[in-house]
Amino acid sequence: MTEPRYLHPERRWVLLPLAFAAVMVAAVWLRYAGSWAETDTVALTTAARATGAEGTINPSAGGYRHGFSYPSLIVFVAAATGLSMATIQVTVLPWLLLLTAGVAFITFRAVLGSGRAGAICALLLLVQADFLFVNLRGSHEKVTWTLVLMLVYTLVASFRHHRFAGAAPLTIVFYLAGFGLIATSAFFASSLIASFALSFLGGLVVIRWFPRDRELRPFLRRLGYVFATMSVFSYLYVAYLFPPVRTSLGDLEGVADRIAALYLNVESSTKSTPAQPGGGDSTGGATAATATLTTAVASPYKQVSAAWTNTTTYFALTGFTWVLIAAAAIAWLVNLGRFFRRGVSHGEAPLFLVWAFAGVTGLQIAGAVVVDASGALGSNMQLRLFPPFVLLVIPLVVGTLQRLRWPGSRAGVRGVAAGAGVLCFAYFAGAAYLKATSDPVVSNKWIGYSRSEAVVFGWANAHLGGVTIWGEFDERITTANVMVADDRPESAANSPIWVSGSQVRSGTRYVMVSDVTTRRVLRLGEIMPDTGGDDRIYDNGKVQVTHRVPDSPYVP
Repeated sequence: MTEPRYLHPERRWVLLPLAFAAVMVAAVWLRYAGSWAETDTVALTTAARATGAEGTINPSAGGYRHGFSYPSLIVFVAAATGLSMATIQVTVLPWLLLLTAGVAFITFRAVLGSGRAGAICALLLLVQADFLFVNLRGSHEKVTWTLVLMLVYTLVASFRHHRFAGAAPLTIVFYLAGFGLIATSAFFASSLIASFALSFLGGLVVIRWFPRDRELRPFLRRLGYVFATMSVFSYLYVAYLFPPVRTSLGDLEGVADRIAALYLNVESSTKSTPAQPGGGDSTGGATAATATLTTAVASPYKQVSAAWTNTTTYFALTGFTWVLIAAAAIAWLVNLGRFFRRGVSHGEAPLFLVWAFAGVTGLQIAGAVVVDASGALGSNMQLRLFPPFVLLVIPLVVGTLQRLRWPGSRAGVRGVAAGAGVLCFAYFAGAAYLKATSDPVVSNKWIGYSRSEAVVFGWANAHLGGVTIWGEFDERITTANVMVADDRPESAANSPIWVSGSQVRSGTRYVMVSDVTTRRVLRLGEIMPDTGGDDRIYDNGKVQVTHRVPDSPYVP
């Protein structure tokens, strides 16, 4: 009697990543109970509210300029369930991590040919803190990386079909997922298209040097078709379907100038660079520009000391990332030598694909480090590109270990090794959870807010519309206020203006201080605003709002 298909041992392995993903999402809910906010969640929630209010994918203000699909998804779920968009962002959509885990298992199993290896890869992907972070928060990346995994799976699976009839359904799914990726984030889609192009060109070089690798020819031909088709999709999307993406392309104009100013001491010709006083001297202008841009060089790394309790804690939380980077470099070189020695067999084509993509993505991260230092496109592009790098190097590392010949060992030794592996995984999982959720135990960048603080937002909207209120030292309160607000556009128009900073500005007449703020003062080493001479106009026991006594009748 044959075993039912749904009980096939190879498919049972999917239960491990699914269960782990469910535990992670549930742990976040138990920790914050939906009372958390950060900048990307606020940006996408605001874009969804604008999309829903105007009934268009291209609202006049507040839209997401890189793509329309994720804000549209939020609007659709809100219309179908009646839940607020903020609730959908922090309570409903994080459960998409289970979908990502399932697709990751299917993809990695197709690449490596083993259900156990696929489950191991999916679990390792979920304990990488940067990947877990972007999937747990209210960012479009939970959809983006699921679509990328689908692209890898359909490409690998279609390659195993030598006839068009067998590959046609997978090809259709591939291009639907490709267009979905473009509509979700034009930036990440362009990065993937560049990976297709560079992998195709690199494969041509391999075939030219090693003509015996004829197994790669149909695979590379398909990569060429993919690059051409995806490029056409991207052009149509930018030129006709979603014009706001063009503003992102405009940001690229000053990249070369700013990199030249930083590294080559050449004066930037970018119009946005401010003129220096007394400055007709080009060297002086370049020096000033370089001095200005030098500030941006350190910005991605200053966050390490500012956002965590100490540097040792940061490295303890990111230990798996550093191990993975080292293992990926070794695995990439091992496979490079293997492909040079004996070429690429038909069965190794999926491994060759992730090997090529991992190398190209690594080059993109290296380029992002240079661009981040110039400050031309912000300062976190290298962090944005790290999740796809992780997604590709994990199956590369596991696939390389699969092909190594391990000496036989006794059952006791294997048991010790398995136990050590479980303990390491448990440690990496705990560290990933703490880092991905910015838990106050280890992080200085708190994302949670209390119920008492949330009550103040409603009171302020009703009584202090249009005034400026100091909230806290960073964006914790300002982002929380956006998430607590309802989805009606008129509510935002009548709300007060919440500001943050180390000190209360002279023009700000209202100050909010909570018990959470008091605890953060001790952690951050900040100075609590002096409200001793202010009028206390609100107090709920844990949060107080004060009004600074006017110096004259003309001061509000």
